[in-house]
Amino acid sequence: MPDPITIAMASMATIKTGLKLGKDFMDLSKDLGKVWDGIEGAKNQHSNARKGKRGVNEQALETYLSSVKARDLEDELRRVILETRGMSGWRELQKIKSQIQLEDERGRYQAIKKREALVYAISVAFGLLIIGLAVVGMIYFAMYLKENQ
Repeated sequence: MPDPITIAMASMATIKTGLKLGKDFMDLSKDLGKVWDGIEGAKNQHSNARKGKRGVNEQALETYLSSVKARDLEDELRRVILETRGMSGWRELQKIKSQIQLEDERGRYQAIKKREALVYAISVAFGLLIIGLAVVGMIYFAMYLKENQ
């Protein structure tokens, strides 16, 4: 899978080319999304890195370079949006991005809660099944002992 920053840089080049060719900014939304995802991916690369596969220095340098590229891309994207939509467009984009991140966090939290509730319900049902089988077994055993006396 390609590096997130590489995808972001390619998408940024597509955006620039599209704007030079006179494409509407809204028509480039898919590429804008790829840029944002690449920037976020580069920022989160260190926390998602697999430990033990590479040396510490290599991993640190790669993380640093990715974060620098991500900041540069974000600055470049900000400049493009300011040129095409102005400061209000940039603020609106930041507001929408924050809302989506918050909704995403809430969604993940709710998914975790649902999974925990399901595990709890299955555990309770399994426990009741074990208790029920134990009671039936004791009754059967008592009847067996009564018949053999």
